[in-house]
Amino acid sequence: MQNQLYPLCRIGVQLTDGRTFWGDCPLGSQADGAKIQKMVERLVASHLTGESVTDFYRICEQLSAIEEPYQYEEIVPDGERPAVSDKNRRRLWQAMSGQDMSAPTRVVQSTRPLPRDLRYAVSLALLQASAAVNDSPLSVYLTQQTAAPLPQIITRAEDVAHAPLFMQVGGVRYTIQSSDPALQLGAQAEKLQGFMRQLALWISRMGTAGQTDHAPVLYLEANGALGKLYERNLGKILGAILGLEGAVKPYQLYIVDPLDYDTAEDQLTQTAELRDYLRFRQLKTQIVASAGVESADDVLTWVAKKGAHVLCLRPRIFGEMSQLFRAAELCHAAEMPFVLSSSPRITSHNLELLTAVSQTLRPAFFRVPPSMNLFLQVDRWRKQNDYLRSV
Repeated sequence: MQNQLYPLCRIGVQLTDGRTFWGDCPLGSQADGAKIQKMVERLVASHLTGESVTDFYRICEQLSAIEEPYQYEEIVPDGERPAVSDKNRRRLWQAMSGQDMSAPTRVVQSTRPLPRDLRYAVSLALLQASAAVNDSPLSVYLTQQTAAPLPQIITRAEDVAHAPLFMQVGGVRYTIQSSDPALQLGAQAEKLQGFMRQLALWISRMGTAGQTDHAPVLYLEANGALGKLYERNLGKILGAILGLEGAVKPYQLYIVDPLDYDTAEDQLTQTAELRDYLRFRQLKTQIVASAGVESADDVLTWVAKKGAHVLCLRPRIFGEMSQLFRAAELCHAAEMPFVLSSSPRITSHNLELLTAVSQTLRPAFFRVPPSMNLFLQVDRWRKQNDYLRSV
C-alpha cells in the first residue's frame, strides 16, 4: 500500500472465521515492500499459521523467535588460511588480480531476528486478533494484559466541562536536528536559550500562565547536541541547562538525550552523572533517556541505576507490543515516569491503536506524530475525547 507521505506495507492476521486485523509497517522504499512480503509469506505465515492467538504474550514469543537467514563476509582467521609455499608466486598473483591475498574472506551463513518494524506491525495485528478471540473490547483486553496494577486516573466532573483544546496539550516539542550544533544553537547555546524563552512567552499568551494544572511542559529533543557542543563537559552542560531552565520559567523543561556517547553503557553512566549534577544544584529540569532504551531489559537497567528522571518508550523500537507492555510495567513498579512516543512515520490506523494503548499504560505523556509538535497527557486526552463526543 502506498501512503501519501511514504510507502508502507499493511500486514493482516485472519482468523478462521474470516475476521481480519491489520498492522501497518513503514518501509524505507518501495523496494523494501517486496522483501517484507517475502518474509511474511515464507517466515511469519509458515510459523504462525494455525497457532492460537488466545494468549497474546505466547504468540508474541513465537513471533520473536522467528529468524531470517542471511549471509555476510568475514576475514579468514590466520590459523585457517591455506598455506602458500611460493611467496613470489603469491606476490605476482596479487599484482595481476588486484586482490589482497594476505587477508582472504569467506561467506558465512547465519540467522537474525525479523526487522523490528515488521514485528511491530504483526504484533499490532495479533493484539487486535487476541482481543477479538477473547471476546473483549480492545480497551478492556489491554487492561487484562498488564500483570502489574497500573494507576487509575480519577477525574472530576468540573474538569471535563468545556476546556479549550490547548488545555489538553501536555507539552510542546522542539527538536535539534543540525549536525552542527553551534550553528543552530549558538556557540554557548544562546540561540537555543532565546528560542526557548520565546516559546515560553508564546505559551503564556495562550492563556495558560498561572494555571499549574494545565501548563504544558517544554520538551527539548537534544539528540546529543549539548554533548557535542560542549565536548561532553558535564560542568558546561550543567551551566547551559541552568540557563535554559531560567529562560522557560514558570514552565517545566524536559531534555531528551542531552549527551551523545557511542556505547549504551557510557550513555547510561554519563546521563546518570548529569542527573546527579542537576539534583545537587536543585534544578527542576527533567532528563529524558531515549537512546539506549530499546527493550524491557534496557528499561530494567536504566531504572536500577536511576540513569534519568524519565524514560522514552518507542513502540517501533521495541518490536513486539508485549515488550512494550513489560517495559511499562517495570516503569510503574519503580515509579519511573515514561513518555510513550509515536513514530514520525505513523499511519492513522497505528496511531488509533497506540492511543488505546496509551490510555491503558498510563504514560506521563503520549507523544503524537512530530508534525504536530505537541504532546497529550493521557487523562486530558480522554477528557477531550469525551467532550468531543458530547458536542
